[in-house]
Amino acid sequence: MPPRTWFPELLTGSRIVLRRHAPENVSWFRKWYADPEIARLARYQEAPMRADEIERFFAARVVGPDALAMAIRLAETLLSDERNTDDGLGDNLIANAL
Repeated sequence: MPPRTWFPELLTGSRIVLRRHAPENVSWFRKWYADPEIARLARYQEAPMRADEIERFFAARVVGPDALAMAIRLAETLLSDERNTDDGLGDNLIANAL
């Protein structure tokens, strides 16, 4: 498959940066989609996703070849207070797919 030149790897604004997800972001997705409150409010489901469902969703819809999802992180100028902290979110990831 030829590379997608129309879909950028990175979009930079004055306060945030949108970037394509990396495989290591799956841990954030596991936490997010396993949360019962997220299931109820964001997915209109009564139960969270099972681990195998999360893995399939992430592989196909988030990092797959046709994925259009992007991660949101604070722009570098806003990270001065967080540079030396490990929040477990990788690359200061603060949200999931758009």
